[in-house]
Amino acid sequence: MAKAAALERLVKLIALLPDPGSLGKPALELAEDLELTGTEKSKRDVLARDIRNLRKLGIEINNVSPDGEEARYILVPGDSRVRLAFPDPERAELARVALLAANPEVLREVGPPSDGTDLGVKLHLPEAPDLDLVLRALGARCRLRFTYNGKSRVVAAAALHLGRGGWTVTGVDAEQQSERTFALRRMTDVTIDEPGTAPPARHPSRTSTDPLTWRLDEPLIAELQAPEEFVADVVDLLRAEVVSSPEEGWAAMRAEVTNRRAFLFRLVELGARAKLIGPEELRRQLLVEFLEPHLAPEGRS
Repeated sequence: MAKAAALERLVKLIALLPDPGSLGKPALELAEDLELTGTEKSKRDVLARDIRNLRKLGIEINNVSPDGEEARYILVPGDSRVRLAFPDPERAELARVALLAANPEVLREVGPPSDGTDLGVKLHLPEAPDLDLVLRALGARCRLRFTYNGKSRVVAAAALHLGRGGWTVTGVDAEQQSERTFALRRMTDVTIDEPGTAPPARHPSRTSTDPLTWRLDEPLIAELQAPEEFVADVVDLLRAEVVSSPEEGWAAMRAEVTNRRAFLFRLVELGARAKLIGPEELRRQLLVEFLEPHLAPEGRS
């Protein structure tokens, strides 16, 4: 009966604990709700023992009170099955991976190893001030200064994106004079220079993951022809449209080109399935950059 009563008390304790959005529930208040008897010290001792037992089961219960003040407990939601399924060495490796990936959700589910193993990695999450500084830098054309992988960087930011891996900043690196993309969660010591210290962005923001849509060059319209059976391939790869019905097995097509190299790479991939009819400057670029380097010497006339 004693074991059943203790188990019932643990279940009741979980139900009584508030969520992380609250200020927590005082220890003695919890003890009263659990109908613990004895002195205040004995009530605190029983409550502390129950909380330790729940933590061993993988249930995260935190004391949110400052040191020296009455304990106030909260229940942090999570799936305790993860902690029960892995011994400490495996949990340590999982936690290490979560830290390297800067993924606080996985880290919370796994939990640090109970044996206090040093994982050798620290988690840095982008703070709201960092994101705010990047937004200010974009709006006022300020140079960004930050540390990335232990190296100081100066970047003229051009775009900010949110993807599956979190926020990323794209801009021109002052040292390398090339466009780079940085993960905000790995940027530390973020500061910005005075407004106007960064030049206007070279190119508009890349709002798509398809390089063909990036506006890196002055737009032009490519004129194409394709055999009827390959029209669908040209539409898919080049985002082309048919402008006239197939005649004698061929279709006339057109496509807007804003990233010429990406377009020409895909045109080469299509091979005999598509012909580039115009404009002449795009045909010349195809010849010089993609075809001539692979021609035999006698074919270069």
